[in-house]
Amino acid sequence: MWLLNGAHSLLAYAAPGRGRATVREAMDDPVLAGLIESWWDTAARHLPLPAAELDEYRAALRRRFAAPGVEHRLRQIAVDGSQKIPARVLPVLHRERGAGRLPEAAVVVLAAWIAHLRGGAVRDPRSADLVPAARSGARAVLAALDADLASDDELIAAIDAEVPGTAGDEP
Repeated sequence: MWLLNGAHSLLAYAAPGRGRATVREAMDDPVLAGLIESWWDTAARHLPLPAAELDEYRAALRRRFAAPGVEHRLRQIAVDGSQKIPARVLPVLHRERGAGRLPEAAVVVLAAWIAHLRGGAVRDPRSADLVPAARSGARAVLAALDADLASDDELIAAIDAEVPGTAGDEP
């Protein structure tokens, strides 16, 4: 789930800002492809699988994501982020923070999700509370999902620094 679905979430929120509409288009973008590799490196540290098996799976995902004729629409993947982010991204982020690391790809996906929440037509069962929270910054959004991460000042500053137009947590 972390490798496939976490990467999908990263692309769903980060790629539209770079003019990409599908997973395949996003994989053609070297910046986004680099973020996916960074996410996979981060998540793989916490998976109890042999390195060769993880390498094979990542290669299979690269082929799947870049396959011509497969239209994984990012707009559809972005639906219900409040249900997906806690399962796909936050467990890895908790482990990374516990190890004292601030993973770039996790910061980017959360910042891009906050920008998505601010951007208009959000399809999410928690949009009524998350859209207003997004206007206040990362702390307010994470408080709605995970109190421990919401209290991590270094993480909050890193996320807010990545969100366009965020001046921090001040109203």
